Order: sequence, then structure tokens, then C-alpha cells
Amino acid sequence: MEPENWGPADLHQMGYLDVSGNWRCRYSGCCSSRVFLRACDLRKHFRGHAKYFFCTEKRCQQAGVGFATRKDFQRHMGSHKPAVRCMHPDCDRIFSRKDNMSSKQDLEPTTQKMQAQY
Repeated sequence: MEPENWGPADLHQMGYLDVSGNWRCRYSGCCSSRVFLRACDLRKHFRGHAKYFFCTEKRCQQAGVGFATRKDFQRHMGSHKPAVRCMHPDCDRIFSRKDNMSSKQDLEPTTQKMQAQY
């Protein structure tokens, strides 16, 4: 079997095997120069081109762009209603995620800074 004919048909819609036997993305708007050793990695990459979830906030810059995964969509939607309040007494900031909190002075995550004080 010739290399270009090897593999399931869906793979050949997503990408192609180059001369070294690696998979490359065939999506017309793909700017990635990545190569994929495994077909499953190409599939995962290719799914990122399809956007199924869209922001419902009218003023949001991401509203028309969309997100490939529910996880990315939910993370984004959380940014519209931040609910994680900084525990530092001198800070009144609110964040969408705990891991987004950081100290203004040294950019060390606030939760780690608070734990180090006790």
C-alpha cells in the first residue's frame, strides 16, 4: 500500500502523511507547522478547528469566534461573571478562576503567598 492511501478515510480529510511518515494538518486555515507522529494526535488537533460553542455575551470579542471544547467555553464564560475574591486583606480584586489570582508586587500566586505567611 502506498503511504498516501494508508489509514482511514477520515484521516485523509484531516491531513496527509509527509515523506518522513508524519501526519500534517490539511485544514485550509491552519497556521500550525506541527507534525503528528500518531493519527490520534492529528484528529485531536483537527477537532480544534471546528467551533461548536459560542459566547452569548453581545459585547464580547469572542462572540463570533467560538470555542472547540466545552471546557474552553465554560472557562471563557466564567470570565464574564468573576466570583473568586482575593483573600489578601489589602486586595479587593475578583477573579474568574483561583489560578488567575496573583500578587501585584511579585506576581507570585496570591494563594501561595497567603499560605507562606502562616
